Amino acid sequence: MHRSVSRRLFVSAPRLLSSPGCRLVGITAVGLMLSVPAYGYIDPGTGSLIIQSIIGAIAAIGVTMKIYWHKIKLFFLRRSKAADTSKKPADENNP
Repeated sequence: MHRSVSRRLFVSAPRLLSSPGCRLVGITAVGLMLSVPAYGYIDPGTGSLIIQSIIGAIAAIGVTMKIYWHKIKLFFLRRSKAADTSKKPADENNP
């Protein structure tokens, strides 16, 4: 390796290690290495609650999209009808 290349790598290494992404990866790695088992238990009631929440969220998103899709569609339909009525063919204006 040339000297200039090794100097650039040596100088850019501290900047690379101080980036927020590198810090996040480092903190996550240390946290995973130091974690201890929780020995938790999820009973069937909790599992059904999670499934019910997911289904409810999907239904709520669907209803919300339906409501707003209808409003957006009406907006563009009204806009195109207004543009159609304002344009008259040249033959009708000049008999």
